[in-house]
Amino acid sequence: MAELNPTESALLASKICNQISSVFTTKSPNPAALDVLVQEIADAANRNGRVFVYGVDREGLMLKVLSRRLFHLGLPAHYVFDKKTHPICPSDLLIASAGLRGFATVDVISRVAYSSGAQVLLLTTQPDSGSSTKYATIVAYIPA
Repeated sequence: MAELNPTESALLASKICNQISSVFTTKSPNPAALDVLVQEIADAANRNGRVFVYGVDREGLMLKVLSRRLFHLGLPAHYVFDKKTHPICPSDLLIASAGLRGFATVDVISRVAYSSGAQVLLLTTQPDSGSSTKYATIVAYIPA
């Protein structure tokens, strides 16, 4: 591959950044995932509920980071399967990520949370399909 001159590099970098930005600013009939996420976390805190998170692979890593940041803010937050994870209750919130489709573990964890009366927020790129949506009380669409 030929090296780009500084002008070509700047144009390519600008194009890449614009493409990434468009994912988060595209008009959608679904509410912005960040707005939904912040509102549901605030609602759980107002209910004196705890926040539980679960995701698979890289999504799971990002949700672990989120739970740690929430903990640093003083909210009781737990990553499902950590040693100190408590049983989920009706005042609690589960934030789960299912990416492009459903995952068996996400389905089971969401079903348990849903049947316990907790709020289940599903982060997904497929809000109208995927097996995990059937246990979600709130679905947040992340365009990808």
